[in-house]
Amino acid sequence: MTATLVKHLRKTDVVARVGGDEFTVFLPATDNEAVQVVMQKVREELCQLAKQNNWPISFSVGVVTSNCGSCEFSEVMSKADGLMYEVKKAGKDNIRFGILNDGDID
Repeated sequence: MTATLVKHLRKTDVVARVGGDEFTVFLPATDNEAVQVVMQKVREELCQLAKQNNWPISFSVGVVTSNCGSCEFSEVMSKADGLMYEVKKAGKDNIRFGILNDGDID
């Protein structure tokens, strides 16, 4: 799975494990459209890898992009976590995107 992330992410991007099976990806200076393209590609390849290896897993992803100049990391993580849980409640194995605008999420 790491190779899939490395393939689609830049050297300036950061991947970190935040919990048992939860990870965060930080893509600095990346607009909403680019983030959506990258994350869809990553998800598609990870799903294909899981299928090829018969791994019984799914990928529930919450993605937040920010247009505000200064956001609290905890607020961004909280919003992304909330989006991920919305995906899980809706049946799992999908991505939900949100935009943080000066403290409000769309």
